[in-house]
Amino acid sequence: MPSAFKDYLTQKALIKDKYVPFYLKWVSDCYSFLNEPASKVLNSEQMSRFHKYLAKTHEDWQVKQASQGLLGFRPHFLFYFINDKLAE
Repeated sequence: MPSAFKDYLTQKALIKDKYVPFYLKWVSDCYSFLNEPASKVLNSEQMSRFHKYLAKTHEDWQVKQASQGLLGFRPHFLFYFINDKLAE
């Protein structure tokens, strides 16, 4: 995950620093599971597949945290990610 997402989580989403590594892990795990680049916006079916996969081996609160991480990543960070790429 790009470091800009970490900055987004702490500055814009107001996630406590101690939780940031978990949000980064869930988003990274999701994109790896789906074999998609982080620059792609996931649709609800893809996110649902990942949630079902997680629910088999993780606690409900972990699946919820992963969902929150993905929902935060999806609309807000991609805006910053795409703008950073355009600026390069």
